[in-house]
Amino acid sequence: MTMELDKRIPTIEIPKQKPLVLIVYEQLLNAIVTGKLAEGERLLETNLAKLFGVSRQPIREALRMLVTDGFVELIPYRGVIVSTITPKEAKDTLELKGMVEGYAAWMGAQMFGPEMIAELETLLGQMEAHIRAAESREIIQDNYSFHMKIISGIGNEKMIKYYQGLFNSHQRYYAIGLSEQPGWQTSVNEHRLILEKIRSRDAMEAFTCARQHASNTIGRVLAALEKRRKGADGSLPANDRPSDDENRTAKSSCP
Repeated sequence: MTMELDKRIPTIEIPKQKPLVLIVYEQLLNAIVTGKLAEGERLLETNLAKLFGVSRQPIREALRMLVTDGFVELIPYRGVIVSTITPKEAKDTLELKGMVEGYAAWMGAQMFGPEMIAELETLLGQMEAHIRAAESREIIQDNYSFHMKIISGIGNEKMIKYYQGLFNSHQRYYAIGLSEQPGWQTSVNEHRLILEKIRSRDAMEAFTCARQHASNTIGRVLAALEKRRKGADGSLPANDRPSDDENRTAKSSCP
């Protein structure tokens, strides 16, 4: 199903069986992560309802989902605006997340048996199915579910709660990093490599690949932010340019 919208909100193909609120959500999410809707821009229910040709109810529900997911903010006396994200904020958050994922993969390689491996395989299969259906929100959720399955499996309750708390903040970064479809399969391949190291009970390699996946994610996010923030002359403001360390992070790869 394709809905014709304002030119700043790109149309995307969505299966007809999807609820209307998810169609609206997917359209707005796509526009936000690709920068078509600018950071700080107000999103008015009446205008969006007119653009989509629907009532305000699905618009309101979609905006609530976007608030929950961290893509927009509800500001008193201003309404709903697209939230702002900085390269440093993204890098700092994803580095913390990667540290947790690396430790969990290291432990999982020492602890997990065939049943857990099979469950992780199932999650990767779901991710690939969602890629084929171009379901971006589900892909973000699959990414989270894969790592949460590993973290839950090692049984550290403090780590589980901490990682859950990171979810709302880091999923926008994933959405930005995965804003172009070629990155979707790359992410799956990185997850599959982590799983293979866990399956082979190679704890250090599992740790290395999980940390490298996090580094690659940082690289994808910073590259996407750089692309979005470039001025008319193709250059970035000085304080938005990735550092040399960040550029090296984006280029490294897991053995």
